[in-house]
Formats: sequence, C-alpha cells, structure tokens
Amino acid sequence: MASPVVVSRSMLSALRPRFHSSRWVASFVTSAETVHEEPRSVLVDAVKGLLDAGHSYVDVRTCDEFTAGHTPGAINIPYMFKTGTGMDKNPKFLEEVSSSFAKEDTFLLGCQSGRRSLMAAHDLHSAGFRHVINVAGGYSAWVQNGLPTEK
Repeated sequence: MASPVVVSRSMLSALRPRFHSSRWVASFVTSAETVHEEPRSVLVDAVKGLLDAGHSYVDVRTCDEFTAGHTPGAINIPYMFKTGTGMDKNPKFLEEVSSSFAKEDTFLLGCQSGRRSLMAAHDLHSAGFRHVINVAGGYSAWVQNGLPTEK
C-alpha cells in the first residue's frame, strides 16, 4: 500500500496547479474519525475509496456548474452564488449543511478547482464540523483522472 498523502492548507497554497493532476497517487489518509486542527485535503485518487467507504460528497459549486456535471451521488449545497458583480457567499450555507449533516459526520467537500471547497471547509471547521475533507483539485481533477461523472 502506498504511503498516505495529506495536503495541509499551507501545502495546498504552495503547490502549483499542475500538482493537483493525476500525476499524484494518494491513498486514504489517516482515520476519517481523527479530529484535525484544520480541514484536511485529499487528492482525487483517494476520493473514490472514501465514497466507496460510505462518505458523502458535497459539491459546493453553483447550481449551474453542478447541473453541467458532477461526481456521482454528490449533493449540491452552493458555497457561493454568481451575481452581477462576481460571486457572493451563500448566507445560508452553514444552515443548509447543518440540515443534512451532524458536526460529527465525516464528508467530502468539492468544487471546480478545490479553492471554494477549501474556503467552505474552513468555515465549517470553524463552526465545529471537525471531520470535513476538502477534495484538492476539485471536479477538474476528477474529470482529468477519467473518473465517472453524471448530470
């Protein structure tokens, strides 16, 4: 079994985007039940195993992005909405996540590239959700790795 790869927030910001591609092979990181000081990020190679283990995938992209294609079985809770001037944070994001998940639940957060979902993971972590896992590289990396999608 390959060594686990854990990508911290500081490491993620230091990585060049090309390292979020399929060139990296990651296995499941430590126990999903472990409480972490900050949200963890995993590469898409590890996500299929986490989904197969029963973890939920929350796609935080806009409804239009989600409808165009998403990870099979994902639920959509937008972190931001498109507005006339750009993107605004969804004021009900925490409420919507809280209506679907308990603070003790382990679940994955993904977006298009991994940046929005990392911001969402930090907001949730600050609100007491200690087991959220960010999908580094997001849906783009998912597609680049040839993983299944649905509309």
